[in-house]
Amino acid sequence: MNQKTDYFLVYMSGTHFSTGLNRNDYHPWMCRTCRLPRPDVTSIDFQIDSRSPALPYMDSDLFLEVAFARRDFLERMGQDVIREYLYLGELRNCDGDLLKDWMTFRGKNRIILRGRKFVHKGKTVTGYRCCDTCGAIMYHGEAPHYLCPAPPAGVRILEGGAGTLVLTRDLFEKLSPKKSRDLDFYELPVLEEPLDGLPVELRCPKPA
Repeated sequence: MNQKTDYFLVYMSGTHFSTGLNRNDYHPWMCRTCRLPRPDVTSIDFQIDSRSPALPYMDSDLFLEVAFARRDFLERMGQDVIREYLYLGELRNCDGDLLKDWMTFRGKNRIILRGRKFVHKGKTVTGYRCCDTCGAIMYHGEAPHYLCPAPPAGVRILEGGAGTLVLTRDLFEKLSPKKSRDLDFYELPVLEEPLDGLPVELRCPKPA
């Protein structure tokens, strides 16, 4: 099985994440069925229920799958680069104050982080489902993750889910993250065949 290690996954490893203010309300960027950001949504402006994010570099509301990061952290890769590959939005705190040092981010290119077969109590629970309304794919596979199929050639930043960045080696070296209890990373192999027993291409029908 051929594999490459030209990509890195950077993700939050903390156990406490921020929560959106009024997270049970409907937001204009939200799918009414799965209540996640619709695939066609670009930038998201978001408000958290505290005065500052809980984690120091990247944070998110995992329930709503909205991610945000320190501006100076992302801009290590270059302002032009992050604007080329990420939709950026504003972040406000519970008082409505703009957090100028933070911004939300959403990948213009998104990829599924594939996993391995996951068996729970003798039953395989690995798989994916499609939202009937927006067509989003919700995938479940056991870590550590890998890429299959390979990302499009020339794309240097991808989003692998809320609070995760998939970076080419050159941008990973520019970002130069340090492992901590809140931030982690590892090399992502690119495999020709998935290890989850599912097809290489995971597709959902386009919503009507």
